[in-house]
Amino acid sequence: MGQYAEGLNAPFRILDYGDLDASKWLDYAKFKAPPLAWGYGIEAHKLRKYEKHLATRFNQVTVTAQGEKEEFESFGIPTPCTLIPNGVDFSYFQLLPDRNVKQVIAFLGRMDYFPNVDGVSFFARSVFPFIREKHPAAEFRIVGSNPLPSVKELASIPGISVTGYVPDVRPYVQDAAVSVVPLRIARGTQNKTLECISMGIPVVSSSTAAKGIQARPNEHLLVADTPQQYAQAVSKIFEDPDWAARMAEAGRIHIQKTHNWANSMLILDSVIASAKKETTAVLR
Repeated sequence: MGQYAEGLNAPFRILDYGDLDASKWLDYAKFKAPPLAWGYGIEAHKLRKYEKHLATRFNQVTVTAQGEKEEFESFGIPTPCTLIPNGVDFSYFQLLPDRNVKQVIAFLGRMDYFPNVDGVSFFARSVFPFIREKHPAAEFRIVGSNPLPSVKELASIPGISVTGYVPDVRPYVQDAAVSVVPLRIARGTQNKTLECISMGIPVVSSSTAAKGIQARPNEHLLVADTPQQYAQAVSKIFEDPDWAARMAEAGRIHIQKTHNWANSMLILDSVIASAKKETTAVLR
C-alpha cells in the first residue's frame, strides 16, 4: 500500500508493508498436504518476487515488527526501512483489578484463521494433557469468533471450552492465570499478546510469535516451543503466582513504552517529515 508523501505528483513515495506474507505462505506449505502445499509454495515464490520488486519503486518502506525489518533487510535492497511498532489501546485493555485468578489458560483470536486453528489444536492435543496430568483442575479457554468445526471438536476434551464470538474478551480472561500464544505460524505483531500483557496477564508465547513484539523472554513473557516447554512454563505460572505477577507487571510497563500509539505516530511523523524535506529539495 504505497502513498505519495505530498500529493499525487510528488516524487517521494512511502510503502507500508502491512505484512511480508511470502514467508507465511511458505509456512502454510509445510503444514498443508498436497496439492494445497504446492499452491502455497508457488504463491510464496511469486509474492516474494513481487515484494522485492515493489520496494525498488519506493523511496522508503515501513514495517511493524523487528523480525520483518530484518527479513526486508535480507533482500539486499537499498530502500531504507523504518520500524513503526503496532500499539495497544491501554485505556481499553487496562490492568484487570481484583482478579480471582484460577488455573485457567486463555487463548484469544479469530478461530477461522489457520495459524490460530493450528496453534490451539496443537496446544489442546499435544500440550494440555501434560498440564492436566500435573494440574487436574486446569482449564483451557479458547475465546474467538467463527470457530471452525475442528476447533469446536476440541471442547469434547475435558477441561477445554470454546466460546465462539463474544462482544468483549475481557470478562473471559478476568480469572485467567496465563494467556498462551502457541502459534507455529506467525508473522508481524500478535496483538493478542499486547492486549493480554496490557491487562496484566502473564503470557507464554511461541518463539515465532514472540518476535513480533518488543518484549524480552523470561523478563516480560515466557517463550516455549515444545509441548514439554509449554507445560513447564504454564506450571511455573500456576505454582508461583507472585513471580508471575511480577513478570506480568514488568511486561505491562515495558509495552507501555515500546507499543504506545503516540510514540509510533511520532516515528511516522518523522518519516513523513523526511519525505517532505526530500520532496521539497527535489522540486526546487
